[in-house]
Amino acid sequence: MSDEKLSSGAGYFLNDDGEWEIKNIPNDVLKNSKYSGYLTINGVKCSVFDSHDGKQWAQKTIDKVSSKVASVWNRPLLDEEKSDLLKLSESEGVDLNKLIEEFKSARMVSLGDETWSRLENTNSFNIKNIESARKVSKLSGDDVEPILQSLGNETSLPAPIVYQRDDGSVVLVCGNARLIAAKAMKITPKVIFMSNADRKKSRVSTLFDLAVRTAFYDK
Repeated sequence: MSDEKLSSGAGYFLNDDGEWEIKNIPNDVLKNSKYSGYLTINGVKCSVFDSHDGKQWAQKTIDKVSSKVASVWNRPLLDEEKSDLLKLSESEGVDLNKLIEEFKSARMVSLGDETWSRLENTNSFNIKNIESARKVSKLSGDDVEPILQSLGNETSLPAPIVYQRDDGSVVLVCGNARLIAAKAMKITPKVIFMSNADRKKSRVSTLFDLAVRTAFYDK
């Protein structure tokens, strides 16, 4: 007898037309489904379950999901993000070349709820499930479906970019649809975090170098 069980969150639902669709798994399905075997869906091996109403659901096992969530996000290429950095430069009044250098040295970190909840230029934090993700993304003009599929299949995605101003406030530079999809699937996203802490460190280093040079030449 298998110990396979569905976990709360997103899974695949078999529609009447024979297509598997990503949906949030209802609580009654979690409690009353029975494991029926394995099936490859979109190139991913999944456990299949029969629900009490005769429908079929599928999901990757928890250990596979948790072991690969971090590897889903990769560092975006500068050439692909230059237009967004240019928009940021214009909106924030910051020199583009400085932003490019900051982007190159920025860390990729997990986006915690405290930062996410006050992140500007995104409507992603209050997403509750996949259905609300589809509605919100449609209103904002984002196409979330390919990203839901990518996260479901653990296909690598470029990390969204977050810019922290000198006053500590944070704004999303790009990646709203990616954040919407991640929130819907209860995945903690990785982001490129352009931090004012790194900016201040750079300024301190510059001032220190200047002080050393001044002291040297004053002798």
